[in-house]
Amino acid sequence: MTQPDPKFAPPAKDIKDRPSRARYEKVRAALELKFRRRVPAADRMMGEVVEALWRDFADSPYSGCGFHVISEDGSRVVPGHRRGKVPEPSLDPAGVVGRAVANGHPEVAKEAGLCRVAVPAYDCDGKLWAVLEAVSGKEAAFDDMDVRWLERIVKVFQLAKRVGGG
Repeated sequence: MTQPDPKFAPPAKDIKDRPSRARYEKVRAALELKFRRRVPAADRMMGEVVEALWRDFADSPYSGCGFHVISEDGSRVVPGHRRGKVPEPSLDPAGVVGRAVANGHPEVAKEAGLCRVAVPAYDCDGKLWAVLEAVSGKEAAFDDMDVRWLERIVKVFQLAKRVGGG
């Protein structure tokens, strides 16, 4: 039997080559394991979530991700933990974050060469307190599968009490 020519062998599979749902599941499972031991304050959880997403999705497809924290009275939004290039937070109802806050559901927007997804995060009292935004420079980078997985990931905040909030 002849050996296959190594120059024609398929490239080695890395986690970056796996389907996105496998990468999201890796992030979700790692966060769940970490938070099962001890539920940290919500502000620390924000950092953990952003760092985990950035570690696995930076430049493939994320060009940025981060949280926008809503003030207690809901009148303004301030930047939370973020990595990469995330647009300044705004509650403008025409924007993806403003729409996610207004209707309480995830929003996907494809605009000016960017693809953005905004997913509301609720605390243990069921109150909206932040929005996770992921941004990609690749058009149509996010779809329903990304939204579903990001919703699963931000559900971890339902374990925590709101801390701070601008």
